[in-house]
Amino acid sequence: MVDSNYQAFTLRPAQPGYVPLPPQVFLSHSSADADPVEWIAAQVQAVGLHPYLAERDIQPGRPIADKVREAIAGSATLLVLLTDSGDSSRYVQQEIGAAVQSGRRVIALVEHMVVQEPLAMLDGIEHIQFDRGDLATVSASLTTALLGIASPRVQPLAGAYVSSPRPALAASFHAELPS
Repeated sequence: MVDSNYQAFTLRPAQPGYVPLPPQVFLSHSSADADPVEWIAAQVQAVGLHPYLAERDIQPGRPIADKVREAIAGSATLLVLLTDSGDSSRYVQQEIGAAVQSGRRVIALVEHMVVQEPLAMLDGIEHIQFDRGDLATVSASLTTALLGIASPRVQPLAGAYVSSPRPALAASFHAELPS
């Protein structure tokens, strides 16, 4: 019997042409934070994980709540961006609750203005300070957290370059990754 917490890591018998999928990371965010979320998705992908964004998983006719609950249950971690918009989003709060209830690890990226308020279900959980003006520091902290999720055989390239998908968020920067 496989513990439900390990569903995302279930091994299947090797078959010709079978390539196992990397662990999935559910990205919880407000739709108002599209630019930084695209940058975060690139960070997740750079360490060999699969970023899940509900808006990219179009399933016409299927209830969105079912799709989101299933994606959270199938994810190794929920990575939440808490900006003013994200913190006040009922959907973001419900996604956090679903992840906590299902025993998923939650990594929170918290903007400085949100830190002064109680973080509800995330109170007492360490978080990463999200500073749009210092993405290199955010990248280093996030990469360290994500490497704890990645399979030991999934290693990022040393000295990998990650750039913002939108010039308005940031230019590009170089993050040294542990080797």
